[in-house]
Amino acid sequence: MSTEATHEGHPGEDGPGDGDELAFFVNDERIVVYASKLTLHEILDDAGFDVATHVLVKRAMDGSETVYSNPDEELRLEAYARFHTRPRVYHITINGRARTTELNPLSYDDVVKLSELPPLTDGMEYLVTFSDAVKPTDDDLIEGESVEIKDGTYFVVTPSNRS
Repeated sequence: MSTEATHEGHPGEDGPGDGDELAFFVNDERIVVYASKLTLHEILDDAGFDVATHVLVKRAMDGSETVYSNPDEELRLEAYARFHTRPRVYHITINGRARTTELNPLSYDDVVKLSELPPLTDGMEYLVTFSDAVKPTDDDLIEGESVEIKDGTYFVVTPSNRS
């Protein structure tokens, strides 16, 4: 199966494929475009993936990999280039301990679970605060709420008396 995208090249740009058909593959799915450069966001969108949940990977002949994760990064495409996707992993900190997650946004319950703190006794709850997130950037997180995270988001989860 082949997907044809509508991206068009700009006259005078350097590189192959400007205005001409250029085919490449994402997860063995053939994608046809008419431009030699696309952003990561455009490539993942054409392949049916969300840039918030996936990254693009290109494997070299020696087995090394280049991981593209910046949505605005412009990639120069080569005919028949082969990419694959993998879930985006976020590197966060909870109570000073490094954690990784593929979830975004994170709910209050997700953060408490990732904190690996022991269950609370009656009359207690967890107070969750965060900083350096996407939206909102800094705040308290209460049960039923979620926060959009990025690499480096920092959480503090502490037991508290209900009041």
